[in-house]
Amino acid sequence: MTSPSANRNRCASRLFVRAGLWLLALFFAAPLGQAVTLVDYGSDWKLWRGRKTPSRPDYWAWTKAAHDDTDWETAPTPVFFGEKVTGGTELEDMKSRYNSFFLRRKFYAPDPDTITSMILRAKVDDGFVAYINGIEVARHNVEIAKPKYSSAASKAASEPLRFRNHALKSPGEFLVEGENTIAVIVLNQRRTSPDALFDARLSVVSVESVPPKVATVDPPAGLASDLGRIRVTFTEPVTGVDAADLLANGVPAQSVEGSGRSWLFQLGSLPQGKVRLHWADDHGITDQAQIPNPFRATAKGNRWSYNHADANPPYVKRTNPPAGLAVKSLDTIEVEFSMDVSGVDAGDMRINGQPAKRMTKISDSRYLFALGQAPGAEVNISWDLYPEITGTNPFKKPFAPLGWFYRVDANAPPPPRIVISEIMYHPIEEP
Repeated sequence: MTSPSANRNRCASRLFVRAGLWLLALFFAAPLGQAVTLVDYGSDWKLWRGRKTPSRPDYWAWTKAAHDDTDWETAPTPVFFGEKVTGGTELEDMKSRYNSFFLRRKFYAPDPDTITSMILRAKVDDGFVAYINGIEVARHNVEIAKPKYSSAASKAASEPLRFRNHALKSPGEFLVEGENTIAVIVLNQRRTSPDALFDARLSVVSVESVPPKVATVDPPAGLASDLGRIRVTFTEPVTGVDAADLLANGVPAQSVEGSGRSWLFQLGSLPQGKVRLHWADDHGITDQAQIPNPFRATAKGNRWSYNHADANPPYVKRTNPPAGLAVKSLDTIEVEFSMDVSGVDAGDMRINGQPAKRMTKISDSRYLFALGQAPGAEVNISWDLYPEITGTNPFKKPFAPLGWFYRVDANAPPPPRIVISEIMYHPIEEP
């Protein structure tokens, strides 16, 4: 029989062991955290083929954030030739012609003081040197201190190629919070090498406690004509984004795609007028810090709105009698514009070149024109060269005048039961 004191001692021992195991698990779990991917495999980089120096007169300008790389190609990684890979960018002209290529990519980073580790995980054939904001951070198979486009790797890469981790020490010495630039020179051992390749992922582990926010939206808040798709860019990479997280006037988005900081939401068709964008209360969006910080849906700047309106100019949408019809007589013409308009005058409509006699406003988009005299057999409807008709929506576009015709024939058959006709206007993009 076990004594009460023995039971108490046993219970105490179990509690002590459980507490110890919990602390031990916490100790080992904390440093692991969750890596924030700043640049992923298969990302788009800017590419310069090493046929000549990538920058002059300052050769090293290409490694720095301020360098203008608008003339560089856009190239998804892996960048390669002579390798059996899927996707990426193949340098079909490299073999025996040049020995190097250069890559640049912008990325966003959290506060360097919050970063506990930073890893460049790269696969290369044959060697590379990487720089961030002009400062060297990693190299492999390159012994020359300052490699140039005509330099060579120190030795050939070992086959099969494998990804290797390169720990980037003291990120506060080369990294800034916000936008940074990583630049890489990739070298072959010799110009006649049968292959070359580079692909990489740049990641950090961060313990910062600042929640992610909406940095930009496209289209920007305010007046907008097309809200079928909205791109949301956060201040830092986030995870847990679902289509239903973003609501337009309370209706969830239809789909979402993206990664890191940038996410594209498909909203579908939205009514014109005020459109408010906000986030679902039960969203699961967080950053990728070691201890993830949840996105605050109601924080300042994380909600925005649009004035959704038609950016096309107003045009004649329907007429009565229908355009192109043969009619027994023609005394009046009713016109419906594609939107509410202002500035309509009787003289704006021309019947065989002559102004209409009078105009009656039915609504802001519908007007009745009286012809004033019996027209001939062929009736061409046109508009004054400089009508003052303007859409009343926020874009206030001037009227796009299009004409049509009728044929007056006393023996014409009765008009069809459909008493409206649409004037075919095909809007085009305006500069």
